[in-house]
Amino acid sequence: MAALSRFVPNKAMPFNAKLFDIIGADETLGIAKHEMTLLPPFPPGSVIHDAACGLGPVTEIIIATSPPDNIKIEVTDLAPPMVGIYNNIATAKQWPSKAAIVDVQKLTFPDSAFSHVFLSFGLPILEDPVAAVIEIYRTSRKESVRRILTGRFGVLVRSWPLNPNPSTRTET
Repeated sequence: MAALSRFVPNKAMPFNAKLFDIIGADETLGIAKHEMTLLPPFPPGSVIHDAACGLGPVTEIIIATSPPDNIKIEVTDLAPPMVGIYNNIATAKQWPSKAAIVDVQKLTFPDSAFSHVFLSFGLPILEDPVAAVIEIYRTSRKESVRRILTGRFGVLVRSWPLNPNPSTRTET
């Protein structure tokens, strides 16, 4: 992925949480909320990866489901500004998570680390989306819940649990 340009036109809004609230945070939060209605409750001991976290709509809705106290949420994003904004929001809302700058195409987590993986709207902007999906599989447990949301022009195109066995695959 190309580095973000440092040039900012005089009348442009700063690259901050307010800008992202204006350009789509409500939509991604609404979609994340709907996604959680399609899943069973998080069992005790769940280890969740919120990949390409953005402003944290997935984390926010996970917390809103009142999961067991002993879940762990690992949060990553490739863009340092997004990680900073996420961490400010997480601190203000007292979420039990902190984002780190990690490339979903080259995850540093061990194999089979996660019971749940969420990647919302990050896939289309990645340089190598196939590498990201491979990494999601590698870091997921065999029976994990894996959800990838992709969008085109801000509209949900498809959401599916990644399951390599076509006879048991379900689509929503």
